[in-house]
Amino acid sequence: MPLGDSITFGYLSSDGNGYREHLFSQLVAENNDVDMVGSVQAGTMADNFNEGHPGWVITQIAGAAAASTGLEPNVVLLHAGTNDMNIPTDPTKAYERLGALIDQLNHGWPAAAILVAQIIPAANNSTMTNINAYNAQIPGLRVFATARKADSIADLAALGIETLSLEVDKPESIKVVVQDIQQRTGGGLDILVNNAGRNYTVPALDIDFDEVQQTFEANVFAVMRMCQEFAPLLIEAKGTIVQIGSLAGIMPYVFGSVYNASKAALHAYSNTLRVELAPFGVKVVTIVTGGVKSRIARTERMLPEGSLYVPIEEEYQRRTKHSQEGAMPNEAYARSVVSQVLKPSPPKWVWEGNKAWLVWFIDAFLPKGFMDLVFTRMFNLWKLNDYTSMKKKN
Repeated sequence: MPLGDSITFGYLSSDGNGYREHLFSQLVAENNDVDMVGSVQAGTMADNFNEGHPGWVITQIAGAAAASTGLEPNVVLLHAGTNDMNIPTDPTKAYERLGALIDQLNHGWPAAAILVAQIIPAANNSTMTNINAYNAQIPGLRVFATARKADSIADLAALGIETLSLEVDKPESIKVVVQDIQQRTGGGLDILVNNAGRNYTVPALDIDFDEVQQTFEANVFAVMRMCQEFAPLLIEAKGTIVQIGSLAGIMPYVFGSVYNASKAALHAYSNTLRVELAPFGVKVVTIVTGGVKSRIARTERMLPEGSLYVPIEEEYQRRTKHSQEGAMPNEAYARSVVSQVLKPSPPKWVWEGNKAWLVWFIDAFLPKGFMDLVFTRMFNLWKLNDYTSMKKKN
């Protein structure tokens, strides 16, 4: 969906198509199926549907988008704000109105990618001053992605993302990456996302302490090192640390006591870090993540011989993959998280992913023992009571 003002509509272009026809032709030439959608038809091109409205300000464009929710585009091309620079609607607040519009689009079309364009220059000097200030709030993002081996994320490099090798459980590897990014950016980093992690789904009485150490190393200690090493760059930029937490750190997610504990520790660490870094202008955002499609449950596990939970082996096996049941598509999760993190004043906590808001409600308003009952029934732990009774009789 091309969405916006006169630029989107194609006003004063020779054929009335504006940028839309050239874009359409490029996409089709690359073997994409393209269907332009919108309530407006403008221009000579065959597929000339769009949602462009000459002379409209951001709030009016938001109204048009709200009326078009049923169209369900998977890509939205947004150019809005030109007319907010020219009329007395407080241009200094235009970026906030744009942010509200983007939030609206994310809510109405959670699966859509939203591409936001800076607005074009104007001849009037005072208007141009407003445009420069507005455009400065819509910067492109220079993104660094890391993996143990940069070769494994070569597909991201093809998209313009700069890839680096990083082993978060090795302090020297972290130091090398910090130095590399410092040289590439000139000394600052706007956003640090701590996403690396390790799952461990084993009953609390069956844990292996080497695996416990590895889990805390990846989920807690590595994050602490990353924050510590990158702090100078973040303070320089007055940046933001994004910690990928989990519902597991909030609820008694059975057979995941070690992982749960590591995420609870991450939440507590991040909560305190946020307060300690606030005087330096650095923000800390904790993402309490529900089910998201990923490879986190790829490890096959079996109960050890003699485990108390052998009578519910089937339920245990279901639990090892349970996070992927009804999981939120990772693209939709990423779009939602990014849109909230990039706000001028991002929230301290973001709840996102399958069942995130349900768990928030239960945690906030229901008795703490409620989740005990939920998981006891969900994974049939009550069967163990019957099994114990039968053993005593025998």
